[in-house]
Amino acid sequence: MSLCEKLKELKKEKNVTFKEISEKTDLTITELSMIFSGKRKPNVVSLKKIADALEVDYNYLYHGTDHKDNYHDKLANQQ
Repeated sequence: MSLCEKLKELKKEKNVTFKEISEKTDLTITELSMIFSGKRKPNVVSLKKIADALEVDYNYLYHGTDHKDNYHDKLANQQ
């Protein structure tokens, strides 16, 4: 599954809007739209922000790991 397919699936699954993701990431709605449509490839920092906003493990998006739900485990280990 491509990055943009994963992002679209997560956006739908989490039932969030570009506006909500934008507010959490400081990326514009236009930037997000381009990333989610595959017209623009995000840099590492932007992708980490998007992963956090969608509450998924960054590695699921960047490296293509099968484990998208490690996000909450990561948060628990930080506290």
